[in-house]
Amino acid sequence: MGSNTCGVIVGADCTQEWLLPWWWEKFSRWNDLPVAFIDFGLSKEMKSWCEQKGQRIRLLIAPTFVIEQEELDPILAASWQKDYGTHIWPSRDAWFLKPLACLQSPFETTLWIDLDCEIRAPLHSLFAYSSNPTGLAMALDVGSLQPPMYNSGVISFKKQCKLIDQWAEASFQRNHEFIGDQDLLSTLIAEQNLTIGLLPATYNWSRYLPENHEANILHWHGPWGKAIIRQQIARSLSKNIDT
Repeated sequence: MGSNTCGVIVGADCTQEWLLPWWWEKFSRWNDLPVAFIDFGLSKEMKSWCEQKGQRIRLLIAPTFVIEQEELDPILAASWQKDYGTHIWPSRDAWFLKPLACLQSPFETTLWIDLDCEIRAPLHSLFAYSSNPTGLAMALDVGSLQPPMYNSGVISFKKQCKLIDQWAEASFQRNHEFIGDQDLLSTLIAEQNLTIGLLPATYNWSRYLPENHEANILHWHGPWGKAIIRQQIARSLSKNIDT
C-alpha cells in the first residue's frame, strides 16, 4: 500500500487557525495517519506549523464566489438568520470551500474532519465506510427536519467520487439556495435517490445530544461549541503554567 492510500484532510483560514493546535493534540493522541492541511488563507506562522505536522496544500480557488447576504432572497436570508444566528454570514464563505478542499485531497481514500471535532479514538475503521457505489459516507444530522440530512463534519470518501465533483460544482452554481455545504450535499443525494455509506453516530456525536462517554468524535459545532473548545484550551494552558 502506498503512503498516500489513506489520510485525513482539514481546512482553515486565519480566522479559524486557532483551532488547529487543539484539533491536532486530540487527533495525534490516538492516530498516526498522514494529514494534509488545506490552506484557505493561513497566517505565515500557521503555514509553517502545518508544514511541520504534515502536508500543506494551498486552496486553488479564491473564497469570493459565495453569494453575499444582501444579494440573497430576503425572505430566505431572514429565515436562516432567525434559525441559526448572525454567525452564519461569515461562516458560509468557509463552509462552501469544503467540497473544493476535498477535490484537492492527495489521498486515495480520505477523511475530511471539521476542526471543531474532538477526536477521542483511532479513526482507521472509517475509511472502509466509503467502499460503496457512491464512494462516500457520512453520519446522519441530528434534529434536522429534512429527511434525510447528513452532517458533513466527518466525511469518508474515495478519490474518484462523482458526488464530490457534483458538490463542488453546485457550490458555485447553487450556494444562494442553501445555508451551507451539508444542506447542499444532502439535497444532491436526495435528488439522485442515492444511498451513501452511513457512519456510526459515535463518530460524529453532536453537542446537541446527551453526553456519551463512548463517543469517538465529539462535534462542538456552532458558537456555543467553540466556546467550549476555548474553555478546554484555557484549562490546558492553565494546567501547563501550574506545572
